[in-house]
Amino acid sequence: MREFWKMHSAGNDFVLLDCRVNAFTGGASARALLCERHLGVGCDQLIEMYTASAESSPAEFALRFYNQDGSPADACGNGTRCAASWLMQRHDISALTFIIADRILPVWQENACIWVNMGRAEFCPTQVPMTLTDSAQLMQVLALNHDEIVYAMACSMGNPHLVLLCTSPLSDKDIVTLGTRLERHEIFPEYSNVGFMHVQPDGLHLRVWERGIGETLACGSGACAAFAVARQYGARLQDVADVILPGGVLTLRAQGEDVLMTGPVAMVAEGFWHG
Repeated sequence: MREFWKMHSAGNDFVLLDCRVNAFTGGASARALLCERHLGVGCDQLIEMYTASAESSPAEFALRFYNQDGSPADACGNGTRCAASWLMQRHDISALTFIIADRILPVWQENACIWVNMGRAEFCPTQVPMTLTDSAQLMQVLALNHDEIVYAMACSMGNPHLVLLCTSPLSDKDIVTLGTRLERHEIFPEYSNVGFMHVQPDGLHLRVWERGIGETLACGSGACAAFAVARQYGARLQDVADVILPGGVLTLRAQGEDVLMTGPVAMVAEGFWHG
């Protein structure tokens, strides 16, 4: 048996495992089973929490993310805040630092909200990564001849994102068709998350097709990517803006080149997995 905790942020749900003493020894198939919504606990992503190595990192804790199919994921803003909330409550602290892959992410509590500094968006094609060197050719190379898609930009928030600026919301059918095709387009060697964004007076409206998962109710790194792309595109945004997703609202804040994010965090359940 393995103790677990299930949390969510704006409907983006996670299963958390405390691996600081006992590492999870299951492979990709075991992780996929745990994430499966009918045969397992069910979640968008699995989070394994570890103590960071004092010799190699200034962070206190380390996180590892896994997609529904058991494959490793590079970053997750909402999952990072959920894990931080869990650790803060147990250690009675209001700030901590994670190492995730090779990125150091500070997280803190501010006016009852859990904020994470996701760092800066990287637009250099080699950082995304993307084999296309001229971003101006994205619309043509990706064959984005949809009337409602007017701009495309790729960036990394610790994981690859393709953000499409739309004049109006796309249909569910278009989200599935385009998300499935673009996620695994040949110019993205590590595949890509795909965000469908349109700018409204109340904020950025966004739907995200996540690699290895499909569409989710919310995506924290996707919200950060959309915020960064909108500012790069020249949308008239304040330094603080709301990103409205199907599952709820995330708030983004620019701090120099860094993107800060907050939003709801909730505990759903805890128990033991017998898989």
